[in-house]
Amino acid sequence: MIGLINKNKFKSIGVRYIFSGIFFRLAKVFCSFYILKFIEPIDLGEWQQFTTFFPYVMIFTLGVSNTVNLELPAHIGANEKYLGLKKVSVAGYYINILSFIFCITLVFIGGILYFLELLQSLNIVYWLISIFIVLGTINNNFLRSTFRSSSSFSVLSKLQLFLSLYAILIIPFGFYFGVLGIALHLLLAMTFEFLLMFFNRPFKIKYTWNKKTFIQLVRVGSVLYIWNNLNIIYRTLPRLSIVITGDILTLGLYSPVASINALSSNIAETINTYTFPKMSFLFGKYKVFSKVIQPLKKTIFLIFTLLFLISFFSYLLLPYVIINFLPNFTESVDAVKIIVFAGPFFYINLTMHKFIISIRQYDYFKFLIPSKYLLYVTIYLLISYFNDTQFLIQVAYTVLVSEIFTIGFYLFFIRKAMKNENNF
Repeated sequence: MIGLINKNKFKSIGVRYIFSGIFFRLAKVFCSFYILKFIEPIDLGEWQQFTTFFPYVMIFTLGVSNTVNLELPAHIGANEKYLGLKKVSVAGYYINILSFIFCITLVFIGGILYFLELLQSLNIVYWLISIFIVLGTINNNFLRSTFRSSSSFSVLSKLQLFLSLYAILIIPFGFYFGVLGIALHLLLAMTFEFLLMFFNRPFKIKYTWNKKTFIQLVRVGSVLYIWNNLNIIYRTLPRLSIVITGDILTLGLYSPVASINALSSNIAETINTYTFPKMSFLFGKYKVFSKVIQPLKKTIFLIFTLLFLISFFSYLLLPYVIINFLPNFTESVDAVKIIVFAGPFFYINLTMHKFIISIRQYDYFKFLIPSKYLLYVTIYLLISYFNDTQFLIQVAYTVLVSEIFTIGFYLFFIRKAMKNENNF
């Protein structure tokens, strides 16, 4: 970690990690776009009914992985590595127990739905795949939270390059197996990611139970998780509104828009996987807010510029790709052209969100997160009232405008935190 290794080496590995992450996300979305050429929107909507609710089951983790993500680099920065490893051990124990309970429960629920004839045909397979994806997501999130050294980020860089090559395989998967192939491809990617991280995990320690440490994990993690989960669910509002008020066909047509929206989200998350532990480390070391954000300002500006350039070229190229290669999804073109520009602003918002977490100012989320939801709903109502266009276009405009205005919310609370620290 920074302070324990050569800083230039860590920075070099961080750059490789960020660019390998961006390359992976771009390769993934390109291949996913291409495979839509062979998929009917209504069939895709059938599978996406199961994926829509993935984020909601994560609440049962109680945020222990979030605590490890925050506390481990902070403890290392404060020369308290032994405390960080103790939290990793207890968190790993809980994740293992939770995975077992989830597996039994979801299989049991699936059995009930089958006998009630509410789960039939291909949906049975989708249900089983969903179970493994949920388990993989829980475990991968935990393992990823422990990768905080230079060698760890080197492993993650290799993982992302491997997954970039693997993304190409979605084309034959989808061509020969249709939507089922897409689901199987996602399952295998989750499995490969888990295996690589598990066998290369930086701390090969025994997972043990400690009630006092678990309470500490939950006390911090539950607060983090509540707000982080609400922040994640906020990103699902467009698709959730289609599931509730729309139909399967519209949900399928939303796929290209959702893919671009997910791409921007994933790129931002990838970058913050590197910058967030750096912020936590600096706060653990200095306990001064300005020391946390100052070294990252130049990086944030450069990455924002890079993402905006990617958005601009996407705006020019994606309509051509959809019209010529995805004729079944031409109704999504205008919405895609709008939502590509939401990504850079989402990156800024997520980075500021992580900064507030790193300096432990969680109370601001009580006002910040509800304000984001209220802003989204208000903007959507205004756009739908004054702009009588296609539903997907209204959703895209809502996402873009919301991300731009949300920057103001984050800046307000960050400046307030800085002012309070100076007064103190």
